[in-house]
Amino acid sequence: MQQCLCILSSILILTLGGCRTALHTVAPEEKYEEVDFSPQISSFSIPLDFSIPEMQALANKYTEGVLYEDNNMEDDNFMVKVEKHSPITLSLYGNEIQYRVPLKVWLKGGASLQSFGLSLSDAEEAEGSLALIFRTKVDFDPFWNIQTTTRFISYEWLVQPKFSIPLLTIPFKIVADRMIKSQQASISAMIDEQVKKNVDTRKYIETAWDYMHQPISLSTDPPTWLKLQPKELFVSPFTSDAQHLYVTVGLKAITETVIGKQPVLTHSNLPNYKVEKNQSASYTIQLAVNISYEDVTEMSRKYLKGQVYTFSNGKKKIVIEDVSFYGNAEKMVAEVLLSGSLNGKVYLKGLPVYDSTSRKVVFSQLDFDLDTKNKLTKSANWLAHDILVKKMAPYFSYYIGDQLDSAAVQARANLKRKQLHPNFLVDGTLEKLQPADIVLTKEGIIALVNAKGVIRLFVTGLDRY
Repeated sequence: MQQCLCILSSILILTLGGCRTALHTVAPEEKYEEVDFSPQISSFSIPLDFSIPEMQALANKYTEGVLYEDNNMEDDNFMVKVEKHSPITLSLYGNEIQYRVPLKVWLKGGASLQSFGLSLSDAEEAEGSLALIFRTKVDFDPFWNIQTTTRFISYEWLVQPKFSIPLLTIPFKIVADRMIKSQQASISAMIDEQVKKNVDTRKYIETAWDYMHQPISLSTDPPTWLKLQPKELFVSPFTSDAQHLYVTVGLKAITETVIGKQPVLTHSNLPNYKVEKNQSASYTIQLAVNISYEDVTEMSRKYLKGQVYTFSNGKKKIVIEDVSFYGNAEKMVAEVLLSGSLNGKVYLKGLPVYDSTSRKVVFSQLDFDLDTKNKLTKSANWLAHDILVKKMAPYFSYYIGDQLDSAAVQARANLKRKQLHPNFLVDGTLEKLQPADIVLTKEGIIALVNAKGVIRLFVTGLDRY
C-alpha cells in the first residue's frame, strides 16, 4: 500500500510539473538616443511701450542750464542768452513727438543807424520768456542709432518785456520775432544734434538683444529652460496715445527647450535695422513634463501586481508578480514577471504617445518583443496571441494632466511681469497648450508640449539715465 502511494505521488508531481512552463527570454537592450528637440525658427512679436512722462523727464534732464548763447554784437548788434524757463512738456502726434519748450531769453541790444535808421549807439538789456513748439519725427539709421527730423511749429509769449534806448522804446517782441525767424533752422538742427548726442538708442537695443540670449526658467521640476538664439530683429512704424509711444519689435530666433542645468549663455551680433509692418503678436515655446520610470512602474504595479488571468477555458492560469519599465531607443519596454502556468519574464514594447482625450501618456503599437513572441510561440502558444497584451494595455499609461497644468501655471508665473533688467520688464501670457512629442531619456519620459501666448516688453526707467 505504501509503495502504491509513493508511485501516485510521483505521478502527481510529474503531472503538475508538466503543467508549469519555464520561460527564458532575452531582455531587449536598454538604450537611449541623444535627445534632440529639433530647434526651429520661431517668430516673436514684442510690443515696446515707452512712457511719455519718463521721456519727458529724460528731455528735461538733458536741457538744463544755458541752451544757446551769442556774445557777438558786431554782426547784428545783439547779444543773446537762452535758458530753460520751466519744464519741457511732450505730446504725441502719430510718429511725431511734439514738445513745448519754455525759455527765458536775455537780450542785449544796441540801436544804430544801420540797424534801425537811428544814429544811436547805446546798448540796453532786457529779459523775456516764451514757449517754442517743435515737432520731431523719429526714425533709426541702419545701425539702430536714432535719427530725428525736427521742424519749428510756432511760439507763444509768456512775458513780453521791452528795453529802452534813449529817445526810443523798442518792443522786445519785434526783436525776438526777428531773431526766432532767422534762427528756426539752426534751432531745429541744434535739437536734432542734442538728441543724437544724448540719446543712445543703440545702447538700449543692444542691451535688449543681449538679454534675449538669457535663458528663461520655465519650470523647476524638472528644471526646464527656454533658450533663444536671436537671428533677426525688425520694427513696426511708431504709434501713440496720450501717455505712451508704441513700437512693435519683431524677433526671429531659434528656440530650444533645455531640461536640466541652465544653458550656457551665448551671444551674437546685433543685426541691422529694418522695418516690417505686419507682425504677429504671438509666440510658441515648448514646455516639458518629466515622468520617471519609477513613477510609471509604481502606477502600473498598483493595478497589475497580483492580477490573475485565465486562458484556454480556465485550463491555464498566470499571475502577474511584478512589472517595470525602461527605454529602448524610441520605444518603451515593459518587463513583466509571471507565475502560474508560465514562469518567467515576458517583454512588451510600445511607442509612448500623448492621448489628448485622457491626458495620458499611453503605449501605441504595444506588442510582445520579438524574442518573447518567438519563445511563447514555441513553448506557450496559448499566450502568444494579443489577449494578454489587450488585458494589460490600459494599465500601461500615465496621467500627466496635473503636471501639464502645473507646468502651465509655473510658466505663466515666470512670464508675468518679470524684470529682466532695470530698464526691461517682460509681461507675458500663456493661452494654449498643444502636445508635441514624447522622448525617452535615461532618467525617464519627457512629454513636450507647445505653449502659445503673447509677450510684451516694457521699457522703463529711462529717466534714471
